[in-house]
Amino acid sequence: MGGILLLFSLAAPAGFASEEPSFVVVVHPSNPLPSIDRLGLERIFRKDTKFWSHGARALPVNGPSSSDIRSEFTRRVLRSSVDALVTYWNRKYFAGETPPLVLRSSDAIRSFVAQRHEAIGYLPVRHDREGVRVVPVVFDD
Repeated sequence: MGGILLLFSLAAPAGFASEEPSFVVVVHPSNPLPSIDRLGLERIFRKDTKFWSHGARALPVNGPSSSDIRSEFTRRVLRSSVDALVTYWNRKYFAGETPPLVLRSSDAIRSFVAQRHEAIGYLPVRHDREGVRVVPVVFDD
């Protein structure tokens, strides 16, 4: 498999313009998603978007709330803190919506995404990517 280019705009939020994320977004290799923008990714992880454009249900997975990668993902993509998301999901839970699955490690996320066609997650940049495909993320807002 050839290399995948991660796309980042110079119009990233303040403090991020020259800083590349330490995570990559991954999907199952059969997912046809060519790339995703930050807002689209946020909508999937907040479960505002429930289906992929090809019709399958989107299944976002998070790492543990104590992980640095999750903190960075939450800050950069969801524009929130892990603690603020607890309040967000408490409100949504009472409306019948559950938060994304939380898996115990990057290895567990990679394995889960490799086995589930509808899954999307994130891994440290230098993590093993066997069985998953990196999706370029465009930070342009």
